[in-house]
Amino acid sequence: MNKLCTLLVFCIASTVASAQSYPIGTLTTTYTDASRSNRSVPVEIHYPAVAAGASTNVANGAFPFVVFGHGFQMTAPAYYPFADSLAQRGYIVAFANTENSFSPSHADFAKDLLFIYSTLIAENGNSSSPFSGHVLPRGAIGGHSMGGGATVLSAQYGDSATCYFTFAEATTNPSSITAAQYLTKPYLSFAGSYDCIAPYSTNQLPTYNAAASSCKWLIEITGASHCNFGLSNAQCSIGETFSGCSNPPLNQSAQISTVLTYLYPYLDHYLMGDTAAQSEFQNVYDTDNNSNKMSTCAVHTGIPSLAVQKIDFYPNPVRSIIHVDGEPGVVVQISDMYGHTVRYWTSERTIDLSAIAPGVYIMQVGQQRVDGYIVKIIKE
Repeated sequence: MNKLCTLLVFCIASTVASAQSYPIGTLTTTYTDASRSNRSVPVEIHYPAVAAGASTNVANGAFPFVVFGHGFQMTAPAYYPFADSLAQRGYIVAFANTENSFSPSHADFAKDLLFIYSTLIAENGNSSSPFSGHVLPRGAIGGHSMGGGATVLSAQYGDSATCYFTFAEATTNPSSITAAQYLTKPYLSFAGSYDCIAPYSTNQLPTYNAAASSCKWLIEITGASHCNFGLSNAQCSIGETFSGCSNPPLNQSAQISTVLTYLYPYLDHYLMGDTAAQSEFQNVYDTDNNSNKMSTCAVHTGIPSLAVQKIDFYPNPVRSIIHVDGEPGVVVQISDMYGHTVRYWTSERTIDLSAIAPGVYIMQVGQQRVDGYIVKIIKE
């Protein structure tokens, strides 16, 4: 990493004292998509490691993941502040290093994001993969500019991600605005008021309005520019200069920090099952007086939480019996690392897990239905 990137990662990561800090491992590999004539999909992965460096061992445990799409003529290093700060927190972050030409295929790029998503989940059960046993089946797809548009477009080909996020998404061909009708999962969109490359009114706003997500957020950051969602890039800077938006009012470090103030609790809730993340996200949203904001989610209901649903469970880790306390109509579903349901109960207070093999599982809990509260449980 260059010095600026290192400083940004340090400052951003230090803003959340409660987050566990892992060394950052990196890996460059190529996946082959047999369903598209053996298309080669080069990927750069940053992950929680036992020691920092290239191809070091993955840290103990299983981790959620993020698949990220770059902007036009941009590459993974532009987004290291995001990737490395998330890897330090316990996320696997995979960059799609495809469609770097001057005439990229947006459809192929969107499909690459989906393919990497499904491949990472499959890697968990691949004994020859360095990520064997280390990938939770909970992931986000996100991207910047062209990659943001491809993120939304990917829902047209399969709305498989747990949640989505975009930075200054640009409209693609096929249209990501049209494709937004297929996006039904939580969706967090960031825009810049000083963006002349993919202006808010013709890109992020119509995409947000078209998205079918029951919970979606649009954060237009005052003074934020198109290019400052990543590190300095010559092609992007040239585009800003010719479009009339050079010298943005908000500096790069402040813009990235603002994004991560939202992104951390958003991902921590949906992908890690962090019970404090809902209120943290809501507090950020409520106290942000420097952005134009909109959401379809009412206060304290945008992100489901354990406290709102009045549900408790113990012990965790569990050897045999797990106790679930809550209001009538509690529904509990436990899935394995591949997303397969292994247990499902309604209105039961004690659940026998003695027949389940030891390992890490995903438990979803809700009132009347499984509606989104997620937590990792460990069966000993």
